[in-house]
Amino acid sequence: MKSLAIFPSRRDLRLVDQPAPRAVGPHDVALRMLEVGVCGTDREICAFLYGTPPAGCEHLVIGHESLGEVIEIGPEVTRVNPGDLVVPMVRRPCAVPSCAACGEDRQDFCFTGQFAERGITAAHGFLAEVVVDHEKYMNPVPSSSTSTTCATGWSAIPRSRSRPSSVARGAIATGCTSTTPT
Repeated sequence: MKSLAIFPSRRDLRLVDQPAPRAVGPHDVALRMLEVGVCGTDREICAFLYGTPPAGCEHLVIGHESLGEVIEIGPEVTRVNPGDLVVPMVRRPCAVPSCAACGEDRQDFCFTGQFAERGITAAHGFLAEVVVDHEKYMNPVPSSSTSTTCATGWSAIPRSRSRPSSVARGAIATGCTSTTPT
């Protein structure tokens, strides 16, 4: 499987071949990546201004804004099915027990700053042919919303409705259009 990765210690960016991951855990979801957005953060990572590989790895697969199609699910997955379109979440919770946001799976509002971010710090990103992650990090999107920009915004809306106290109170998605006539 091909993916795009940086090697910070060598200041190198290149296409790498890695074994394709499989959905082997009970709550794993395998995605065929359809779109990966490239933004200023990716540009800065590729310029080696930041970007931290996962522990024990010399490279970091980049890409954090993405849209994928579910191709395989673990036996206990209930939120998505093969063929569904999803936007995987980027940020992973910190391990600090006193972090109220991460304790409620609201790591985008982490109080400690010790979170991991796929494709940015301590976790491989989505600029790969196949990605596997836990179903709780999947945001299903309507099949008519197939652009990364729209899907990324769409994924924020349901999560904005259930928040821990003292965090953001809303979300807005702009520029979304249907790809099918209504």
